[in-house]
Amino acid sequence: MVGERKSLVVTAAFILLYAALYLYYIFPSVNSPDPVFLGLSKALTYSLFIWVLLMAVIVAAYIYVWR
Repeated sequence: MVGERKSLVVTAAFILLYAALYLYYIFPSVNSPDPVFLGLSKALTYSLFIWVLLMAVIVAAYIYVWR
């Protein structure tokens, strides 16, 4: 039962983060070419942040499956 709950949490986290990746299409304030962080635009910074979180979820799933 605990294993099923962990897999559901990891799956839900991945789906929510993947959906959050497309939020910059919806919100024009995020999809801005103005540099914000280290010369990167808001959209690129947001995409990179979500990508890092997605990779963390994938690594967590890998550790969960291959433990």
